[in-house]
Amino acid sequence: MKIGIYGGSFDPIHNGHIYLAGCAKKEFNLDKIIFVPCNIPPYKNKKILTPALKRVGMIYMGINKEVSFELDLFELIRNEVSYTIDTVKYFKEKFPKDYICFIFGPDAYETFKTWKDYKEIQKLVDLRFAERSFMKDFYLGVRATDIRKLIKRDKSIKGLVNREVEEFIIKNGLYKEV
Repeated sequence: MKIGIYGGSFDPIHNGHIYLAGCAKKEFNLDKIIFVPCNIPPYKNKKILTPALKRVGMIYMGINKEVSFELDLFELIRNEVSYTIDTVKYFKEKFPKDYICFIFGPDAYETFKTWKDYKEIQKLVDLRFAERSFMKDFYLGVRATDIRKLIKRDKSIKGLVNREVEEFIIKNGLYKEV
């Protein structure tokens, strides 16, 4: 089996995440994409705003219509700083005979060489950096940070997240105090 691991805070998951995962699945001929929400980011200036259970709910709502998309809670259950190297080792143990690649969004490419044990990550799995050109048919051009700011200013996020995620955000009053 060919597996793509897609990590991030997904706070909130948005249509750009979903589209990138779909493009990666097709472009790299993957059988499935596993979304791995982080718990405690290794960089101190990044704070997860939404409790894990609510992010898990939004991720599930965002991916549940695609049978080849899955959710793994490894980083959330550990309750430690989320280093990619630990996640890579976990998936190598979980799927020892399978091909595994790690999918990164467009912004990760610039900082990858600052990550803990980045050379070991390169040895253990294939790295797939999704550049903006990779999503040539569609590019949402928005980040989760932008979505949170729109919500705080009572602006519409219609079309940026799927309908269920939007309703969940509204119902739970998320991101009003970003």
